[in-house]
Amino acid sequence: MITLTMAKLNLKLFRGLSAFAFSFTLGSVLAPRLSEAAESIGKYTVQVAAFDDEIKAKEFTADLKTKGLKPFIIPVQLKGRPWYRIGVGLFATESETVRFRAQLLSKTKLPEAIVRAVD
Repeated sequence: MITLTMAKLNLKLFRGLSAFAFSFTLGSVLAPRLSEAAESIGKYTVQVAAFDDEIKAKEFTADLKTKGLKPFIIPVQLKGRPWYRIGVGLFATESETVRFRAQLLSKTKLPEAIVRAVD
């Protein structure tokens, strides 16, 4: 058993073609608990848009950030072409994601959003 104390940790999760990176400070965490937590983070997201142009996807993401959201780009290949999905939020369960989607749509002018499993 390995104990980490007051360490700064950078962790990347790779799921399919998408990568999510986040960092946080650990007080006193056991390494096995860390791996269990990493497995439960980010199984679902709320997709608010998709673009076939990376520049447009980045512009849309930047605009959402100015509105206080924390969007991210999920690059995927569809029918041999690159697409860039815009996700907001990472959730362990579908029900959490559905609740967040409802709140997001009620508080923004986004026309639609879908709950999507992150592979």
